[in-house]
Amino acid sequence: MSLRSILGIGWHAQHKGKDMKDMNEELSRAKLKSAENRVNTQLVVAIERARAYLEKRVEYKWGSKTDEALDCSGLMTKCYPILFEGTEKQYEQLRKWLFTGTDLRFIEHGDIVFFAEKNNATRVLHVGIVEQIENRVARIIHSSESRGGVVKDNFDIEKNVFCETYFAVAVAKIRPFLFRRFLNDEIMRSLQDAK
Repeated sequence: MSLRSILGIGWHAQHKGKDMKDMNEELSRAKLKSAENRVNTQLVVAIERARAYLEKRVEYKWGSKTDEALDCSGLMTKCYPILFEGTEKQYEQLRKWLFTGTDLRFIEHGDIVFFAEKNNATRVLHVGIVEQIENRVARIIHSSESRGGVVKDNFDIEKNVFCETYFAVAVAKIRPFLFRRFLNDEIMRSLQDAK
């Protein structure tokens, strides 16, 4: 199978003088750019979804994943439906992209942060999405039972303190997870087109 068949092109004048290595490099750059654009779009869409639920003041209801009421994990399901489509497989794959401890310093917008109570570090009780980061403080959008719904609070990354009683135990790095998935999609699409 040649690159020309993968690209679905004949040997046109525009390709004269280019060797296969140059064409392969061009194709690789195009796939990388496409995957990167899809990742950036997903991050923006996820944060905008979280902001919409915040603006709508959606109430808290334990175990709920509806547009009228959400618990904290339900909000993550709404922000990133791509992680939860089909089976739980996508969510399980996300575990490979969890960062803990000192790796929290690599937190960025769109990441999902998992929190535990200060007195019980082994049990994750809360989750939120990073809206933005400024001066090592992350703004987290989350659904809070005590505050009655979707709210936004600051998370001090250096001190690892969130809402006075929580601290971060892990961060799901969404960007590399989505990038890998979308790049794989691009490669699979090229292979199918070549058949």
